[in-house]
Amino acid sequence: MIEKFLVMQTAANDVMVYPVSKLKGMEGKDGTVDISFDTVGADDILTINTSDEFQAMQDIAEAIGGNKDGAILLGDDVAGTYVSTSITSIGDSA
Repeated sequence: MIEKFLVMQTAANDVMVYPVSKLKGMEGKDGTVDISFDTVGADDILTINTSDEFQAMQDIAEAIGGNKDGAILLGDDVAGTYVSTSITSIGDSA
C-alpha cells in the first residue's frame, strides 16, 4: 500500500508535509480546524482557517479516503487552491 502524505503550502518558501499515518485527529471550532499529528517528541497542531468547519473536515476526510496517489494537497496559500471550498487559508503548525 502506498504511504499517503498531506501537503500544505503557506508561503513561497514554507511547505509542510505530514504522513497520513501520523494524523491523530481534527477538531473544528470558531472558524478553524485544528489537525493534530503525532511527531517525534510532541504533537504538531496545524490550524486551518475555514468558513465552515464541518464541511472542511468532511472534505479533508473524503480526500484522504478517496486518494490513490501518495500526495494529497490540503491547501496552497500561494496559489489559493484548497481541497475544500470551505478552507480560506492554511495556518502554520505549532
